[in-house]
Amino acid sequence: MTVPLIGVVADRKPASSGAWVDIPTDGLPHSYLAAIEQAGGAPLLFPSLDVHLDDPGRLLDRVDGLFLSGGRDIDPHLYGRDPHPANDDPLRIRDELEIALAQLARDRGMPIFGACRGMQLLNVAFGGTLEQHLGDRLD
Repeated sequence: MTVPLIGVVADRKPASSGAWVDIPTDGLPHSYLAAIEQAGGAPLLFPSLDVHLDDPGRLLDRVDGLFLSGGRDIDPHLYGRDPHPANDDPLRIRDELEIALAQLARDRGMPIFGACRGMQLLNVAFGGTLEQHLGDRLD
């Protein structure tokens, strides 16, 4: 039996190791990748790059499912809102790539799973909005 490949878009954050200090790095917490492996899949990371926006179908052609991981806040401009001051700085390319992949995966009938930010991304990808800061609504 072939292990299904699960596509995951990497986030970009600075990392340090030895002489390399605050180098932009594309990656994810290992816990996401380990969970995919424990569930019987093999993760395949897609870097958040503009070149992938030209043809996101090329990425989906190589995988059997799509996993949308947690992470930073989604750019509120993508759902018609101005950013809340408490928001993380968005990585717009990641947002746009994941939205394109989610929409195409749905059109193809491909399995999609979203965790935390990934669930919010699915909501935005299919026309929803988000409450950016629950503390403004709740005690």
